[in-house]
Amino acid sequence: MQAPHRCHAARWTRLLATAAFAGAALVACGSDSPADTRDGSSGRSAGGSSGVADAAAETGGSSGSAADGGTGGSSGSAGVGGSSSTDADTNPTVRLTSPDTTCETPCTFKASVTGPITHVRYEADGQWSLGQSSDAASDYAVTYDFSTVGVRSIAAIGLDAHDEELARDERSIEVTKPTTGAKLGVWLWYIEGTGMTHAQLASKLAGLGVKRIFVKVADGPASCSSWPELCDQTVPQTYHTAGLEVWAWSYNYPGSTAVQADALYQAAQTGYDGYVLDIEVEFDGTTAALHDILGAFRTAWGKAKTDGYLHDGWPIYVTTWGNPSDHGMHVEIIDQYVDGHMPQTYLEVWGASYMADATKWVHAGTCEYKSLGADKPVHHIISTEHGIITAAQVNEAIVASGPETSIWRVPGNGTPDSIWDDWSQVLWNPSSFDLATCP
Repeated sequence: MQAPHRCHAARWTRLLATAAFAGAALVACGSDSPADTRDGSSGRSAGGSSGVADAAAETGGSSGSAADGGTGGSSGSAGVGGSSSTDADTNPTVRLTSPDTTCETPCTFKASVTGPITHVRYEADGQWSLGQSSDAASDYAVTYDFSTVGVRSIAAIGLDAHDEELARDERSIEVTKPTTGAKLGVWLWYIEGTGMTHAQLASKLAGLGVKRIFVKVADGPASCSSWPELCDQTVPQTYHTAGLEVWAWSYNYPGSTAVQADALYQAAQTGYDGYVLDIEVEFDGTTAALHDILGAFRTAWGKAKTDGYLHDGWPIYVTTWGNPSDHGMHVEIIDQYVDGHMPQTYLEVWGASYMADATKWVHAGTCEYKSLGADKPVHHIISTEHGIITAAQVNEAIVASGPETSIWRVPGNGTPDSIWDDWSQVLWNPSSFDLATCP
């Protein structure tokens, strides 16, 4: 999965480490990266560090039981605060702006304020704390995953620097459970290019209804210095607080398989919920190299289980071409080691005719994988990074793909920010799916 090369000086060490490992030539700053095509694309480039903002979690109620409505916490950044007005004499007000009258858990609460209000705390039913935020840039957003649904009385409470209540706004909101159990996800290349902290991104994604994020943690060998996300426990904790699953992913190469597989062991130890290997052109037409890399990762999985860092259901997926036959990719070998396949079904890269008939081509991809020996589930990745494919076409692809569809990639790093507008129209919890029926 191709992404533009990074030319920030602070990120140059990752590029050098990746190039030295893969034996590849570095691309000069300012040069164009090769574009994805259905006939082939190069792998994702190396990524950046975590930049995590603390998110202080608060559990409501004196007993802390399930009756409090779930486990929650603030997803707002602790480092950004202050009132939306610079006039301290302005009459302080707070208004609960989101959600309106209903929300599907996890719910994201936002507020607008005036006067000397520095942070906003949210409560349910007059007693359960849902968390607080001082991040004015995010509209004081807090995401909370309820375990008790129904009509809840939600209050936004405006507080000053001394934690004194200055104003409040309260109304009834109907909290509902997800209807299909979908876990639609998005892919993060590196956080620095998004212009957000992990806490801010987690809040934004939860507000859209995204249920899963894939965070890059390695490019070749495991290295916590090159990829701090691999070892920083606050990264998965931040997304968990917002109600998201968080998986680790890496771009992988033939050879030196043990040091690459160490990334899975470390990811499990750090608290990630699953792992995806990105296997592409370096493995086209190979058999022994596939067995070696996937076997090494399964060995690392077994060691992590023995050491108590993961359980039997902790998944390993592989992502590779959306058209594996054209690349000689041995899907039948991959299937022996993984719990799921993730084809890179990049309709907007393939062309207008593919986007115009998303169901046909997603189903064709599923059946191609099945014909090549895939017995494990097939979950497509749909690309929106060029801002060409419409939200309606993405929604059609999701329905054809199924409940673990994901989107490449979080806007930023050279992709247009307008993609966020498209994502706001994506149905992140479809009412039903229309999966392929293969011969």
